[in-house]
Amino acid sequence: MVQSLMGMRQLLERETARLAAIHRTDVHLRQFQEILELEAGLDPTSAAGLTDLDFSFHLLVALASGNLIYPLIINSFKNVYTSLTGAFFQLFAGAEPVGEVRSYHRQLVHAIEEQDATMATEIMQEMLAHGERQLLSAQTL
Repeated sequence: MVQSLMGMRQLLERETARLAAIHRTDVHLRQFQEILELEAGLDPTSAAGLTDLDFSFHLLVALASGNLIYPLIINSFKNVYTSLTGAFFQLFAGAEPVGEVRSYHRQLVHAIEEQDATMATEIMQEMLAHGERQLLSAQTL
């Protein structure tokens, strides 16, 4: 299940990141900054809070893409998505992988702000691969 969902996310979310860098508005940039500020102020051991903010972040990337269908697709997977990311944040609450996710979010917002579609795509790909690696390694323990 993890690999199937991550494969779908790689396909969809690389494209949403690419398009967000092209089509983002000033309103989207303010919303991204608000999420980053909330992340920075959130207790890194709060798995529920981290899960909610992570979903909001990825949904905002889809909204900023300018494609009206992408946010609908992300929302249709919300329960499965938050179950998977919730497991991630429960496993790694307060640990290095959570800080790495926050770093990826900041890097992605910067690429979107700079309208660097190539960099946004690469960062999204790296971020999703990071999450998949962490989850799969935890499953083998």
